[in-house]
Amino acid sequence: MRQLLQLLTLAGILLGGLYQHTQAQNNPAVLYGSHFHQQAARLNPSKLGDSYNDLDITGLPLPLPTFNLYSWGGNNRLNAKDFQKYFISGGNTVDNAIIEEFVGRFGNKNIVGVGAQLQLFGVAFKINKKTRVMDMNNPDLADIPVIKRDEIVTISLGWNERMAASVRLSPEMLAFAWKGNGHPDFLDKTIDLGNTKINAYWLREFALGAAMPIYKGLDINVRAGVRLKYLQGMAAMRSRRANATILTQSAENGGTITTNIDYFSNFSSPVPVDEKGEFEDIPTKKFLGSDDFPKLPAQGSGFGVDLGVTVTLQDRFVGTFSLVDVGGVRFKRRISNFKLNNQITFNGIEVPADPSTGLLGGADGILDSLINNFELERTFDKFSIPLPTRMMFQAEYKVPRIDKKGRKYNKHHFFLTYIQGFGEYGISTARPSFTAAYSHNLGQQVSVGLSAASGGYSGFGIGSFMSFKLGYYRLGFGTNNITALLLRSGGKGADISFNISTAFR
Repeated sequence: MRQLLQLLTLAGILLGGLYQHTQAQNNPAVLYGSHFHQQAARLNPSKLGDSYNDLDITGLPLPLPTFNLYSWGGNNRLNAKDFQKYFISGGNTVDNAIIEEFVGRFGNKNIVGVGAQLQLFGVAFKINKKTRVMDMNNPDLADIPVIKRDEIVTISLGWNERMAASVRLSPEMLAFAWKGNGHPDFLDKTIDLGNTKINAYWLREFALGAAMPIYKGLDINVRAGVRLKYLQGMAAMRSRRANATILTQSAENGGTITTNIDYFSNFSSPVPVDEKGEFEDIPTKKFLGSDDFPKLPAQGSGFGVDLGVTVTLQDRFVGTFSLVDVGGVRFKRRISNFKLNNQITFNGIEVPADPSTGLLGGADGILDSLINNFELERTFDKFSIPLPTRMMFQAEYKVPRIDKKGRKYNKHHFFLTYIQGFGEYGISTARPSFTAAYSHNLGQQVSVGLSAASGGYSGFGIGSFMSFKLGYYRLGFGTNNITALLLRSGGKGADISFNISTAFR
């Protein structure tokens, strides 16, 4: 009866989570499914080795190619219904009212993010201590010892490609671009056009992970995990400063336009950039019989660390704390830093009575001067980018069962996950995300589940996931957001995960 009450209580929390106003960018099939502990350790380092298998391999053609892919995109303003209205149905009937309505949808903070993570290779292996014990559950075999395996440590090695970009848009910039500086909303007012930033990166990650039990009691178990990461910086763009204001005086007040600009951004790419800031041809090399294979060397390097600890009570209640992506990457090669810091005043151009004469009161010189004032200053100093640091708390309640082979699995599994980022960078956003999820497992063979998320880039979203055990293969797929299929006004993002790996006992 007590367990039933606990189950009903947690079910109520799960359903209540559907209405919390706090979408996470995470791979649901690996975070909440039961077949991909190696991949789940990227967010929960202490969950590495939390499976019945001793060896897990991703990235080898055995005979099928195995890999782990997760891609996502989202924003915090426009939903699926809006995209249909503004970009599909209304694409051929754009008028002033439609654009006014579109611009009006944007608030003080407007964030768009896209990203992908691809695991090309990964291996995790468990080191066990074997002891002989008596099988007290079988009286007929009480005198025959059996081998018991106790985990000492689980170790992993992985290679991941990580790409993400985030754009922060200023609502004033959008309105100003549409209405123009002569609009009554902007005359004789200082308009803030700043706070429009673009951050993007492509990182190649090589990770060494380890997790192990550090305390085992009758009703409490504690395990800890760590992932040490060496990262190659392939490309990056970082907006460090993005400040701009403009004051347009009315004709009665002189008609002067005054602009203050302070922009500074870092850029590095495996594709060379010439002195004009334009891309050159991509270098090539010989590879797999081709002479034109792109040569894309790393432009920098850095280090990162993930930490996690998991506490399990009575084999049912689980709490996990993780701190991931602590560190940074320094870019040293093919760097372009662009800077513009200036105040520009424009008093207009004198237009002659007969424009056909071409005499515009020195307009050519004035325009040349304006263009020179907007010239970007280019430097080549090294720069660093932070990793998208996130903090995560996860609470679980599970209902364990034993299959016919004596292996433990969780028939019912409830999750509550809270993720907090530290700034708008890549996959991290300062908007916290909250996810409630449930997975149902059919022995060791099938895991299916649903999730409900809020916050992050995309706000509210309903997701689903499924994974299968097919021999030594593990196949899984899922999404955090099928909301657009169910409720078009609620879907502000889309993502997809696909996972195929191999596991051996």
